[in-house]
Amino acid sequence: MTSEARIHGDEQLAFGLAQAALELERMNTADRAVATLVFTAASGRVPVKTGRLRASGMPQAAQGVATVGYSVPYANPIHWGWPTRGIEARPWLTQAAEAKEPAMILTYQAAVQQVLNGVHGA
Repeated sequence: MTSEARIHGDEQLAFGLAQAALELERMNTADRAVATLVFTAASGRVPVKTGRLRASGMPQAAQGVATVGYSVPYANPIHWGWPTRGIEARPWLTQAAEAKEPAMILTYQAAVQQVLNGVHGA
């Protein structure tokens, strides 16, 4: 006696998982949301002398990376410090990211769940 098992929907599941993998690579919306979240939190923490540093900030998202950048050349020395020049670290951006970490996690979890909800055949 031979028994045979057939799995129905396996092709649909495989296709759905492949689509989900592609969507996870293109999570630009979540990346932009996270970058904006951190940028907004950092804006109130930026050291202000002339206002140029604060005005030079911009949230960015590309290729699965959320970043906040500052275009003035002295942004890094002010943030991380430069002891030989007597510049003390004022890590406003790191502090903002740490403060917003729970919200960043929730943002990415929601985005991943949305992708998984689109997988059919599971």
